[in-house]
Amino acid sequence: MIPLGLAPRFFYYALFPGQLTSLHYWLTDTAVLIACALAGYQMTRASQMVTQYPWLYDRAGPFSWKQKG
Repeated sequence: MIPLGLAPRFFYYALFPGQLTSLHYWLTDTAVLIACALAGYQMTRASQMVTQYPWLYDRAGPFSWKQKG
Protein backbone atom coordinates (compact mmCIF):
# COMPACT_ATOMS: atom_id res chain seq x y z
CA MET A 1 0.00 0.00 0.00
CA ILE A 2 2.93 2.34 0.54
CA PRO A 3 3.90 2.53 -3.15
CA LEU A 4 0.22 2.63 -4.07
CA GLY A 5 -0.04 5.82 -1.99
CA LEU A 6 1.85 7.58 -4.77
CA ALA A 7 -0.95 6.99 -7.29
CA PRO A 8 -3.48 9.41 -5.72
CA ARG A 9 -0.73 12.02 -5.44
CA PHE A 10 -0.02 11.69 -9.16
CA PHE A 11 -3.74 11.93 -10.02
CA TYR A 12 -4.11 15.07 -7.91
CA TYR A 13 -1.06 16.52 -9.62
CA ALA A 14 -2.12 15.54 -13.17
CA LEU A 15 -5.82 16.37 -12.98
CA PHE A 16 -6.01 19.17 -10.43
CA PRO A 17 -3.58 21.88 -9.31
CA GLY A 18 -2.18 19.74 -6.49
CA GLN A 19 1.38 19.22 -5.31
CA LEU A 20 3.13 16.02 -6.32
CA THR A 21 5.77 16.05 -3.57
CA SER A 22 3.63 16.88 -0.55
CA LEU A 23 4.71 14.54 2.27
CA HIS A 24 1.70 15.42 4.44
CA TYR A 25 -0.85 14.46 1.79
CA TRP A 26 1.10 11.35 0.78
CA LEU A 27 1.05 10.14 4.39
CA THR A 28 -2.68 10.90 4.63
CA ASP A 29 -3.49 9.07 1.39
CA THR A 30 -1.33 6.11 2.38
CA ALA A 31 -2.93 5.90 5.83
CA VAL A 32 -6.41 5.84 4.29
CA LEU A 33 -5.34 3.13 1.82
CA ILE A 34 -3.82 1.01 4.60
CA ALA A 35 -6.96 1.37 6.73
CA CYS A 36 -9.17 0.29 3.81
CA ALA A 37 -6.89 -2.66 3.03
CA LEU A 38 -6.89 -3.85 6.65
CA ALA A 39 -10.67 -3.54 6.89
CA GLY A 40 -11.12 -5.48 3.66
CA TYR A 41 -8.71 -8.17 4.83
CA GLN A 42 -10.52 -8.63 8.14
CA MET A 43 -13.94 -8.74 6.48
CA THR A 44 -12.69 -11.37 4.02
CA ARG A 45 -11.12 -13.40 6.81
CA ALA A 46 -14.34 -13.37 8.84
CA SER A 47 -16.30 -14.47 5.79
CA GLN A 48 -13.83 -17.28 5.11
CA MET A 49 -13.99 -18.58 8.67
CA VAL A 50 -17.80 -18.65 8.72
CA THR A 51 -18.06 -20.16 5.24
CA GLN A 52 -15.37 -22.82 5.60
CA TYR A 53 -16.19 -23.87 9.16
CA PRO A 54 -19.98 -23.45 9.54
CA TRP A 55 -20.14 -26.12 12.28
CA LEU A 56 -17.62 -24.19 14.43
CA TYR A 57 -18.29 -20.49 13.90
CA ASP A 58 -21.10 -17.96 13.56
CA ARG A 59 -20.74 -14.44 12.27
CA ALA A 60 -20.51 -11.90 15.08
CA GLY A 61 -20.40 -8.80 12.92
CA PRO A 62 -18.78 -7.70 9.68
CA PHE A 63 -15.25 -8.03 11.07
CA SER A 64 -15.45 -10.97 13.46
CA TRP A 65 -16.79 -14.42 14.16
CA LYS A 66 -17.63 -16.32 17.34
CA GLN A 67 -17.50 -19.94 18.31
CA LYS A 68 -20.78 -21.84 18.38
CA GLY A 69 -22.05 -23.23 21.60
